[in-house]
Amino acid sequence: MKEFQYFTPTKVYFGEGSHLKLKEALNGHHFKRALLHYGSDRVKEEGLLAEVSKQLEEVGISCFYLGGVVPNPHLSKVREGIALAQEKDIDLIVAVGAGSALDSAKGIAVGALSEYDIWSHYERINPVEKALPIISIMTFASTGSEMSKSSVITNEDTQVKRSISSDYVRPLYAFLNPELTLTVPEYQSMAGCSDIFMHTMERYFDKEGNLGITESLAESLMRDIIATTRKLKKDLRNYDLRAEVMWMSALSHNGLLGNAGDWACHRLEHELSGIYDVTHGAGLCALWGSWAKYVYQEDRQRFLKFANRVCGIEGNDDETIFKAIEYMEDFFKEIGMPINLQELGLALNDADITNLAKHCISTNKDGIGSIKKLYEEDMFAIYMKARG
Repeated sequence: MKEFQYFTPTKVYFGEGSHLKLKEALNGHHFKRALLHYGSDRVKEEGLLAEVSKQLEEVGISCFYLGGVVPNPHLSKVREGIALAQEKDIDLIVAVGAGSALDSAKGIAVGALSEYDIWSHYERINPVEKALPIISIMTFASTGSEMSKSSVITNEDTQVKRSISSDYVRPLYAFLNPELTLTVPEYQSMAGCSDIFMHTMERYFDKEGNLGITESLAESLMRDIIATTRKLKKDLRNYDLRAEVMWMSALSHNGLLGNAGDWACHRLEHELSGIYDVTHGAGLCALWGSWAKYVYQEDRQRFLKFANRVCGIEGNDDETIFKAIEYMEDFFKEIGMPINLQELGLALNDADITNLAKHCISTNKDGIGSIKKLYEEDMFAIYMKARG
């Protein structure tokens, strides 16, 4: 196993009405000027933004606003937020909404204090050395950004999607109220659950191995995500199911399951959503089976454990592994997710696939993946397999 560090400074307020405890959490702090960053106007129309700003103002914090964050959040919005934060001397960023709003808020928090252009941090040219404090109030469970050190942003001019990874962008507080997720539509809910599953799976598929307890936690979490997602699809307004999913989202991406993992599927999918603006969780589902079939021989024992312990398929041969891959693809189809690029709505020719592979290798010159190190020709082959 690899050595790792585990650091999660985020204090979580979880449960019904938890976002109304923002004022309580801020007692003892001395923030003066907050930027409230959000996506759609739904948070205004449903009164959530007013509830948040009222609490901030009651403890003497002036509020400034920047909405308009989109899924696969854009670099231009981050730069707009940085300019506003610097102009207004902001000392606190409050993200209200889904993971996209929080990822964008993290970029603003870094850029507001940086002497470098913010994109240089996402390109890993300059390290993140500081960031404004961040608070997250989540309305959707998916990315796990509420307790993670990650932020993913798309440069819409170049169609490149990149990430930063720094403990400086872990939120100070995360308010996780499952009530705020009850109206998320079915497709987005299922895509979110898929992303949560993939965050767990990416860490599980680590060729260098995991601690037994970490492995068991990941296996249990994956089994529970599958079972809960199936139930949620049939009962989208069930508070208890939404609560399960919301906490699973945080656990899958807060470092509890280790810092390593494979992450090839995520790197491959980032090119899809960067260029074609597809839903991230759906893109992951469209690629996973093709990745698994391409790499499984490099660590058959890991795939057999997954088949036996997560999918409930007995056996010790390649047929067992293929049945597990089929099990997962059947699950994705059951919850309305695609299992290839055609089902994702992409009709790609050979030149498109070549472009995807070149995009992916361009900032991953040392290759991607743990189970099997993937280079441009491997990336091309997986995208071709996934074409459908």
